[in-house]
Amino acid sequence: VLWRSLVWAARKPFALRCLPPLVAMRVDDVCGLGEAWGQSPLYWVEIANQNGFRPWLGLFLHNLSNGAIDQLRGLLLGGTASAFPHALGRPVKDGAGDRDSARISMPLRTSAQDEFIYFDHHGGRPWPDRELDRRVAVVDAWYAQTTLPVSSYALPHWYEMGRNCARYLADTWHVQFLGLCSQPGSVFGRDTPWLRAAPFRLYEDAGTCYFHKDDRGLQPVYYADWIDVDDRRFFNSLVEIRGAPDYEWEPDNDVTATAQRGICHLLRALDSLALAVLFTHETDHIRDIRPDSWDATLSQISKGIAGHSPQFVTIDMAAQYQRAMCTSRLAAADYDPEQNAILLRLTGHTDLPTHVRVFLESDDGVGSTYVEAPALEGEVVLSVAVKDLTVSPC
Repeated sequence: VLWRSLVWAARKPFALRCLPPLVAMRVDDVCGLGEAWGQSPLYWVEIANQNGFRPWLGLFLHNLSNGAIDQLRGLLLGGTASAFPHALGRPVKDGAGDRDSARISMPLRTSAQDEFIYFDHHGGRPWPDRELDRRVAVVDAWYAQTTLPVSSYALPHWYEMGRNCARYLADTWHVQFLGLCSQPGSVFGRDTPWLRAAPFRLYEDAGTCYFHKDDRGLQPVYYADWIDVDDRRFFNSLVEIRGAPDYEWEPDNDVTATAQRGICHLLRALDSLALAVLFTHETDHIRDIRPDSWDATLSQISKGIAGHSPQFVTIDMAAQYQRAMCTSRLAAADYDPEQNAILLRLTGHTDLPTHVRVFLESDDGVGSTYVEAPALEGEVVLSVAVKDLTVSPC
């Protein structure tokens, strides 16, 4: 409502610096369970790719079979997915027994609960340095064995990480982006306040970071801001619509209802010029969905958002774009009536091309198009001839 009111009231042509329609997918707790359906371990990622999506995968390292690792390698090297060590693993359930996997060198400490890397979730506190060192060494050994690339976007299991993790994330794994909804070092629970950060949670009294109806926990989450963890700086990017129906998308075998929820989540963000992220879990949801239902659902979702001309990206790529929006600005936009041209002056620095959305008015109403600005260091001025612009209805 806010951005459309600005566009409606502004004299045309009107230039607005905003995100293009970026669409990403996030899947936590990935174990590669597709063989239960007679498919490859990560067949559902390939189906997502066929429907445009390029998922970010939060890996349960212990649970990935050698076949899943081989399939994952192709996806990561091909750029159709990205992945990060989310947790060491989850005890095998449903009588599946020990799986053929790239074994981690440290036995799981629990037979009934998830094994965490970055935080002592069961103890409700950060790991001491020595224990954290041991767990990171296990992760490093796993990656040395599997030779998989590590995502530049880190989102720990249950969003929990001690501040002492920052040196590993930044210096060893070269992480640039985080996905957090509370301060590092805190538990993800109802008594923990949400992170105060831009764009929408700088001034409001903090509610709970937890997905609970009490104290605004089901309000949508959208972070795109810097976060300092000890002496390392990261860019924090997190999108969760929540409240529809609850914490995440919650896909199931009801294709129509699941697709409608997914479309709702993505359109809520796209209509707000925010990053759109379709978020779920493999272990809790995707593992129980029939392959044909999964394909039909994603196909319906892609068609349902097609009117926004979505650009499908990994979360890593989306966070990089969001960061560029924070390190540069549209300093001025002028109209030259003699040349019938728009002059756009951008300042700052970016490590990828960005865009300015230009709105024009005609007898058919208001339309818009995106003008690309090159990666910049300092300042760039773009002269855009109005006659050369092809606009689409808003």
